[in-house]
Amino acid sequence: MKRLLRFSGARHLSSFQVYCFITILVLYATGLLNFKLADPSAENDYLLTVQTLFNARSAVLNEAKFRDTLRPGHIPIVTYVYKRPEYFRQVVDALRRVDGIGETVLVVSHDSLDRRMFDIVDSIDFCTVKQLIHPRVVGHQAGARALKEHWWWLLQHLWLTLWPRHDGDIVFIEEDHVVSPDFYRLLQLLSRLKAKGFHPELTTIALGSEETTFGGVHNEFKMFTGFMNTGYAFNRTVFSAIRRNFDEFDVFDDDWDCSLADLMKRGRIGHKQMSPLLSRIVNIGAEGIHKTQSLYDLYIQGKYPVATQLPPASWDN
Repeated sequence: MKRLLRFSGARHLSSFQVYCFITILVLYATGLLNFKLADPSAENDYLLTVQTLFNARSAVLNEAKFRDTLRPGHIPIVTYVYKRPEYFRQVVDALRRVDGIGETVLVVSHDSLDRRMFDIVDSIDFCTVKQLIHPRVVGHQAGARALKEHWWWLLQHLWLTLWPRHDGDIVFIEEDHVVSPDFYRLLQLLSRLKAKGFHPELTTIALGSEETTFGGVHNEFKMFTGFMNTGYAFNRTVFSAIRRNFDEFDVFDDDWDCSLADLMKRGRIGHKQMSPLLSRIVNIGAEGIHKTQSLYDLYIQGKYPVATQLPPASWDN
C-alpha cells in the first residue's frame, strides 16, 4: 500500500483526486469497497484513516520551485477554510500580491471536502503549500464546538506533527480574510518587536484592527489587553500554555477565541496583544449574505482599498 500511496503525490492528479484515490485504496485494503457501510464506527474508522493518510502523504505543492527562496526563520501562514470559494478565491488573489510571500509556506486546513476549495489551492503558484484535512467522523459536533475542535486539532498538528522544532510565530487567517501587500513584512516586524521583549505580557499579534479598518496612519500601532482574532499570530509558548490549561480552555462549548481570551483573563497566558492602527486585513465575509451589499461586494468593486506602505525601518529600532 505504501508503494501505491507514492502515486498519490503524482503531479497529474489534482489534490481532490488524490483524496479520492486514497479513499479507494483504504476501502479496498479494508475490504469495504463492495458493501454499504451500515456500522457508523466502521465508517468513522475508514474516514479517519483516509484523512490521516492524506495529511501525511499528500504532496507539498511548489516545494521544488521555492526551495531556494524559503527563508530560515520564516513565519508560516495558516488558513482554515470551509466551502466559500467566492471568498477564498479573493483571499488567494490577495496573497499572490503580498511582498515576501515566496519566502514562507502556506498551510490550508480544510474543514469540508469541497472540490472547489481544493482546486483553488491547486492553482497557487506563488509559494510553498501544504494541505490538511481536519479529521471528521460521523455525528461530529456542529457550530462553535466544531470550529473549536478544528482549531485545536490544527494547532496540535502544526506544532507537534508538522513543525515539532518550530518555536516561532505562526499567523492564522480565515477563508474570507483579504490581506494587504505589506501584510507579511509588517508581520515580520511586529514579531521581532515581540521577540525583543517589547512588553512582558505581550504574547500575540493581530494584523487586523477594529478601530481603524483600512484607514489611518500606516506607521502607528497599538497594544491592548485582550485578543482579536483577525490575522492573529503567536508562538509555541502560547500553544504550550493552552495545552497545559486545556481543561479550562475546553470546558465550555463557546468560540475558541472566547476561551483563549478567558485564559488570558485568568493569567494563564500573557494578556497583551499588538496590532497596527491601519488594518492589514479586510474581512470580506463579515456581513455575509444577510446584508444587501457585503464587504465582499465592496472589495471586488474596488471600493475597499488596501494598505500599500510599510512602516519605516525606525519602527524596529
